[in-house]
Amino acid sequence: YGGAQGKRHRLREGMMWEDGPEYYAKPQFLAYELALPYSLVYPNGGKPGSDGTVPFGQRTTVEQHFALVHHQLRQLRNALALAQATGRVLILPRLVCGLDRGWMP
Repeated sequence: YGGAQGKRHRLREGMMWEDGPEYYAKPQFLAYELALPYSLVYPNGGKPGSDGTVPFGQRTTVEQHFALVHHQLRQLRNALALAQATGRVLILPRLVCGLDRGWMP
């Protein structure tokens, strides 16, 4: 690709270009939004502060994190099966992570 189209293509591949929803509304794409219950995203109540942190007592446990991840993976699995069955390209949604630090030994 050359010109503006080529630049957009290279930026998309480099994850530096975000297209509007109309780009993904083409028939060859399948996009979906996650259905995330508030109780899975914030299992201990509350909401993060403006700096993105939550109070110490409201941190997510490993078990709560995996409940959130598995809920999203089930939806992703179903969307992938639908995309494969219809011959479409699956557009992944933004996923939510309950933990941002390693907990393994």
